[in-house]
Amino acid sequence: MANPAATALMGLDGEVALDGTDIARLTQWSLTATANISEWGDSDSQGYTNRKAARHDGSGSIEGKLDSAAEAYDVVVSTPSVLVEPEQKLYIDKSDALYWQFPCVVYSNFNLTVNTDSKEVLGWSADYGASGPFYRPGTSAP
Repeated sequence: MANPAATALMGLDGEVALDGTDIARLTQWSLTATANISEWGDSDSQGYTNRKAARHDGSGSIEGKLDSAAEAYDVVVSTPSVLVEPEQKLYIDKSDALYWQFPCVVYSNFNLTVNTDSKEVLGWSADYGASGPFYRPGTSAP
């Protein structure tokens, strides 16, 4: 009997690349792809609701552990003089080139957690949003 879970994808090979550089010590990434829906009723809808997809958006977060040799804040934190708007690839499986492509993203915040009590490895997270179009796996920018 064939393994029913054989084709399930795992997070083992997930990566994030910003402007072609992999984020060091990444622990997870998330993406929410949405479409605003315009809803209305009119004289032709016979008492039913009409819907049409409107503006599309993609946003999410990345998380990792701080690495002194490749500090994440050097890549995702913007300052008034340096606005970070990198190209981003969210890899599901880098070996199969299975990824979401964002020609431009804007990072809105960077969170760093320092726990002096437990002395655990420093964790960080950052939130992003697509600026313009983005492409799901199997499609690409024109």
